[in-house]
Amino acid sequence: MRVVYVAAPLGADTEEEVQSNLARALRWYRWACDTQLDCAFVMNWYVDILVYPGADVGPFRDANDDRQHGLLRDDAVIRACDEYWMVGGRVSGGMGRGRHTARQAGTAVVDLTHLGPEPPEVMFTVGAPMPVDFAIGEFSGEF
Repeated sequence: MRVVYVAAPLGADTEEEVQSNLARALRWYRWACDTQLDCAFVMNWYVDILVYPGADVGPFRDANDDRQHGLLRDDAVIRACDEYWMVGGRVSGGMGRGRHTARQAGTAVVDLTHLGPEPPEVMFTVGAPMPVDFAIGEFSGEF
């Protein structure tokens, strides 16, 4: 079973926007679990934001110590994963950092941001391997 780190945009200017991003991230997690039965998905950053509320809110969030420690934890988890998936319609600063960490570690990077902010309703047969050409320009390795 592959272990896949799922990254989604989280940080925002208001707590309401962060909560909206968290809800969207859970929909992506559900989509991933429902469509890729041969994977174990990891979103440790989701727990971090619940434990450290406010770490990803406001214009100075990058200077927040809780956020910085969370990013270091993310780096460690990403290095331990087989793949790094980016979802949610855009690549945030934290996702870009994670992509860099994954590439340095030789972890396959799969960019699904071109699918838009919300997960697709139906992408392919549930449980079937994701097509190799699905992650345009980012996939390195085999499923």
